[in-house]
Amino acid sequence: MTRFVTMKLWNKKTVGIPQHIADMPEISRGIYTYIYCKRFEDLNYNITTIGMPGTGKTTALLKMAYELQVDPKTLERNFDVEQQVVFTTEDFTKFVKNTNEKIDPGKVIIFDEIEIEANAKSWDTIGQVYTLTVSTCRYKKNIIMASLPLEQQLILHGRELRNARITCNFVDHNINKINAKYENLDYNIHSKDTYGGRYYTNAIAKGTFFRFTKDNIPYIVDPIWFSMIPREIDRKYKAMKMKYLGDFYERQLSILSEQSKKKKQMTFNQVADFIDKNKSDLRNDKGLIDPVMVHSFLGIPLAKAKDYVRAYNFAGGKLKKEIRRTVH
Repeated sequence: MTRFVTMKLWNKKTVGIPQHIADMPEISRGIYTYIYCKRFEDLNYNITTIGMPGTGKTTALLKMAYELQVDPKTLERNFDVEQQVVFTTEDFTKFVKNTNEKIDPGKVIIFDEIEIEANAKSWDTIGQVYTLTVSTCRYKKNIIMASLPLEQQLILHGRELRNARITCNFVDHNINKINAKYENLDYNIHSKDTYGGRYYTNAIAKGTFFRFTKDNIPYIVDPIWFSMIPREIDRKYKAMKMKYLGDFYERQLSILSEQSKKKKQMTFNQVADFIDKNKSDLRNDKGLIDPVMVHSFLGIPLAKAKDYVRAYNFAGGKLKKEIRRTVH
């Protein structure tokens, strides 16, 4: 059975609001309604969570996604964690590209574990792709969510495109809720661009951010408490994350193994070139190249390092070229 309430927006359009959102407490109702209604303005919505590991960043986003993702006809919740949480820029961009704004307006996408993806491709690359996608997808009407360890790691233009941020402080396991600060962002590029600096225009002095009927919602809600997500969503998310992290660890171990093999297979010429460039850092008290340091820096077997360094130390300028041709 379809359950919703009608609401007249600021543009005089009458829309249906999901009943479960309409039944929320005042502050929550105002926040969720404002985000939900962006689709009726042909706009997307962009929000990030920040905080230390274990403070509930992703769970807070999953909770919001669970409440906001609804069937456009029945307005019943239909968030699919296995389809709507991504871990790579490729999947993020592909999801937005494939969103049908007419069939699924307001479709939620959560970009999780960005720092791991950035570790492989650099923050600049991730930031550029994320920013370009967000800045060009307004008509797609997606609700875009992302978790970040530190928001400064996202490039400036990417931060400017956010509508809100949530700073997660801790999980209170006694009441099974997440303590956080919710901030609506009216980003002012002329203000100080640091965490805790001025992110807002003078509108903050008015005391409210948006208004529905009698509900006045402030720019900053501190604290705000997020209830936990349904167990089935939590179970599926954790299974996805463990698989992704498992594959990531395997890839990292493979990369490290390959790098180690390359180091161990270094020729005398390669080692001699390295010594030439780093002599000052490799000399011992006697002024000779220390094989232990070469072994530590390059990862080659100590016995091979001793052989190479012995040849290098006692080779005169005239002999060095000949040694490089004969020692392998």
